Amino acid sequence: MKKKYLKNAAVFVTIVIIALIYGNLKESKLDKNGKYTIGKIENIFWAKGGMSCSYTYTVKDKNYESKNFIYGNQVKVGDFYYVKYNKNSPNHNELIFEKKAKNYDDLK
Repeated sequence: MKKKYLKNAAVFVTIVIIALIYGNLKESKLDKNGKYTIGKIENIFWAKGGMSCSYTYTVKDKNYESKNFIYGNQVKVGDFYYVKYNKNSPNHNELIFEKKAKNYDDLK
C-alpha cells in the first residue's frame, strides 16, 4: 500500500514538474518572439474555474480565436485589447488586460 502511494506521488510530482517546465519554455518563446496585434472580446462565459472570455485577433490576414480567464478584470463584449503572440506560432498568444485599445487602428 505504501509503495503504491509513493509511486503515485512520484508520478504526480513528475507531471507537475514537466508542466511547469513546458509552461516556462512556452512563456520564454513568447517573450523572445513576441509581436503585438489587437484583439476583440467576442464572448464572456462561465468556465470551469471561473469567468472566461473568447477573443479574436488577426495576424497576416489570418484570423485566430483564443480564450482566457478573466480573473476579475472588467471586460465587456466588444472591448479591444492588445494581444501578444509568437511570430513563429501565432496561435500561442496572451491577452494583455492591462493594455486596452480603442479599436483595431490603435496598432497603426
